Amino acid sequence: MFFASRKPPAAASAKTLLLSRRKAPDGVVRRIRQSLVDAFFPPRCAGCERFGEELFCYACAPKLQKIPAPFCACCGAPFDPLAFSAEICAVCRLRPPHYVAARSAFVFEGPMRTAIHDFKYRRFFDDARRLAPLLAREIRGDPTFQKQRFDFLVPVPLHRQRERARGFNQSVLLARALSEQCEIPALEALIRTQKTAPQVGLNAQQRRQNVRGAITVSPQTAPETLRGARVLLVDDVFTTGATMDECAKILRRAQVAEVFALTLARQLAPDEKGFAQMALHEAWI
Repeated sequence: MFFASRKPPAAASAKTLLLSRRKAPDGVVRRIRQSLVDAFFPPRCAGCERFGEELFCYACAPKLQKIPAPFCACCGAPFDPLAFSAEICAVCRLRPPHYVAARSAFVFEGPMRTAIHDFKYRRFFDDARRLAPLLAREIRGDPTFQKQRFDFLVPVPLHRQRERARGFNQSVLLARALSEQCEIPALEALIRTQKTAPQVGLNAQQRRQNVRGAITVSPQTAPETLRGARVLLVDDVFTTGATMDECAKILRRAQVAEVFALTLARQLAPDEKGFAQMALHEAWI
């Protein structure tokens, strides 16, 4: 079951006053505050805004697309079902990423795309609390992730100017909400020191060049905090993995033992979409 409360767009500013504190209250206070919010702003579906208690309604839930097997054990990209015996995709074999494994809860399509878009651009801050259980489910359900003992959840950083313009970093909100779900500390260990061009519209090579040298360890993070740690990077969407890999590279340089990556959704390349459709077809026959 997906439990959440969807608020109408017109109520965003009022909702922000109730839900945008940096540190969530504990126990009873949190439940009372959430009850008041739900009373004034009835729950809605994150995909179509139909009134209802669940995160995705009966019409939108079936449209959510999981990443079908087979997929790369490293980057999580779906590949040709006929090559099921291969564990690592060709891209990761040619250019091994700095993270151990990356996973995404869903494909970045349909209701999930709408939910993430509203979260980021319509300032539905409470969506972090509602979407975090999807990430927690991925940690507990994925064979690679479920056997890990993560020391920290590290959100992918935004440049301070972009964060100021947006009003928040969606990855930080997701990491904090996921921290409450999994009882793993959230640590803002990384910062962006360069304001890079938006990644939208860039190919994989251009994305790598765009973020190269733009991320570093926060001066507020003591070196001994990261040394030998097992870290889970958290973000909203995985596209080519360039930003995740740059973050992982910087963490590894800071002597982090292992880096993993987790996102709500993955933007599939055209060939990956074809492989995903083939895998779904194979599953049905």
